[in-house]
Amino acid sequence: MPDCSFLSRGLSRWILGVALLWLSSADVQAQSPRPYAPFFGAVGGGLSDYTGDFPAQNVGHPLDFQEFIRGHGPPLAATAEIGYRPTPDWAVVLGVQAGNYPIAGYGGRGGLKDSDRYTLSLLGRYAIGPDHWPVHPYLDAGVNVTFAGLKPGYGPSVGGGVELPIGPRLSLFAESRVHFTAPDVAVDGSRRTPNGSSTGPVDALSQLLGVGLRFGFGGGGRSTTASAPDATRPPPPRRPSAPTVPDTARRAAEVRIPSGTFIMGLTDEDPLALQGAGRARVTVSAFFLDAYEVSNADYRRYLRTLSPDARAEHLPDSSAFAAARTQDTWRAYFRSEHYADYPVVAVTWADARAYCQARGKRLPTEAEWEHAARAGHIGRVYPWGGLRTQDPTGRYRANFKPSEGYAIDGYAFTAPVDTLRQNRWGLYHVAGNVAEWTRDAYTPLYSTLSDFNPHHDAPDAPRRVVRGGAWNSRAAFIGVGMRDARLKSQASVDVGFRCARDLAATAPERSGLGEAPASRDAP
Repeated sequence: MPDCSFLSRGLSRWILGVALLWLSSADVQAQSPRPYAPFFGAVGGGLSDYTGDFPAQNVGHPLDFQEFIRGHGPPLAATAEIGYRPTPDWAVVLGVQAGNYPIAGYGGRGGLKDSDRYTLSLLGRYAIGPDHWPVHPYLDAGVNVTFAGLKPGYGPSVGGGVELPIGPRLSLFAESRVHFTAPDVAVDGSRRTPNGSSTGPVDALSQLLGVGLRFGFGGGGRSTTASAPDATRPPPPRRPSAPTVPDTARRAAEVRIPSGTFIMGLTDEDPLALQGAGRARVTVSAFFLDAYEVSNADYRRYLRTLSPDARAEHLPDSSAFAAARTQDTWRAYFRSEHYADYPVVAVTWADARAYCQARGKRLPTEAEWEHAARAGHIGRVYPWGGLRTQDPTGRYRANFKPSEGYAIDGYAFTAPVDTLRQNRWGLYHVAGNVAEWTRDAYTPLYSTLSDFNPHHDAPDAPRRVVRGGAWNSRAAFIGVGMRDARLKSQASVDVGFRCARDLAATAPERSGLGEAPASRDAP
């Protein structure tokens, strides 16, 4: 049987060294990103503890510190693990714990002469809390097999700990874990419980407190959040400055949205009751929808086709920038070739409708917009799956306002319209960037709408529905089921639009590029 005497000689020195390293790293980062790599390993050590039914005095509970009162030798354990992390939140871990449990072999009961035990465990690990926390808690649960007793013992394992990142692939951790084992004689050779054991017909081998290093390998070694500009995670991709004459032909790309029936509005996505419109099962006929929001270059090209009076009427409203941007900035944003690929903003509902009509198109209805954004999925919060606004590598999936600030997603204001493809039907920026005008007049309840191609047409109504959230929206307001209403005469720096077209309508001449890809899932 392997000898664990090394525990009494070197493990205390290892624990002290790790503790000092931990303390010295406390000021490395004010906000530590959670390390992310698909594979990882760990080594550590700490204090061990045994709870069972021999000797009779040891009838406490796991983590009861009995080992420090009676028994022989220091109660220490060494640990090692290797794991696979399919997402930043979940991991599968194979671990080993080699420990000295002084009471377990006390007196040589059942032929046992020593107190060394070796536990092999298979654990599932779940990370708790948001990525921007300075430390990252986690919970473990799984099964184990323990050797070196009278016979192998088997049972469940539970535990947890916290990680303190010190680099993109390296972190310090502190954790505790309990391994329950059965049958009762496996660990200590005794099934006697004269005074009653709190663990009943099983024994428990615990690590009271362990510390160590966890290191990632494979993949990019990226973190799940960015902090300072010189953070180890590469910044989100940015498009280079637009050429002198931007290529806007791709803006004509359309996606054929298939017919479908879906639940319109929020279902389980609205725990805070942010929306009171209810929900309705509606059917939408097939139609075409622009893959991209209308860009500044698109809108400038449209204005050049108008008469001087019409051009002045439909020019974006520079005064909309007064609260957040100067009028000089508006001129740079709308007129500059640098922002040619960015979405046009500061246009009213009438401006958006006129643009679509000039292209032989129209604004999408509210139901059409939501059906297209959901891409055939019912109950999703976002155009992509899951509840996170970041992908597994830590890149944000939308341009919005995270809790850390506007620019943490890579853009302080709007982003180029072809930056983020967000759903499997090939639509870009249906969550965030700019909210989008729809055809519908605002109605507070969906119950007033038809269940087939619903459209609330009220020409005199002052407000129109906007969908999708914008660069200045919180995460809860960029979901596919969230809605807002704006005065149709209001021009805002956070509202733009895209156009739709009926299948029976004649395609405009410059939409001959065909449909955008509709078969692949969004990245």
